[in-house]
Amino acid sequence: MLARRAGIRNQLAGLEEQGLSLEVEEGRLGRVLQRLETQTEAFRLRKETLKAEYTWAEAETRVVEAVSGVGEELGALGAAVQRATNRTEQLRARSSALDDLMASGALDNATLATEADDVRIELERIGVDRDVENDLKRLKDKLLASPETEDEREAGTRRAESGGESSA
Repeated sequence: MLARRAGIRNQLAGLEEQGLSLEVEEGRLGRVLQRLETQTEAFRLRKETLKAEYTWAEAETRVVEAVSGVGEELGALGAAVQRATNRTEQLRARSSALDDLMASGALDNATLATEADDVRIELERIGVDRDVENDLKRLKDKLLASPETEDEREAGTRRAESGGESSA
């Protein structure tokens, strides 16, 4: 009976040791579980961040593409302004040359012609200004209008570059 009691005590001590070992293992597994949950949450956040960045990049690309279309329209407007500026400079140079000729006496009775030229120059300047204003209004209306196809924008750019008027 003593031997049996000693055997049971040995079994009990072994079971208590296994219980402590299991508690330690349970604590370790709990920490591993917590670390895995943290890593899973970090992965989920990274995935959501990447999705948001992707959406942002797509939107930015669409905006840049839309702005480049606006840039083309502004380029056509810039070309029209440049043509008007060139024409104005030509008229000023001509006027200056006529003034120099009159001052040197090369043109004797040129006052009547100069007055007529001044009127013609002013009329041409007004015409150039009107052309620039019409081009500007047409381009603004085009930008504010409903979205156009790329072919329509290219056709408008070609018309503006050739100096033609739109029938819109």
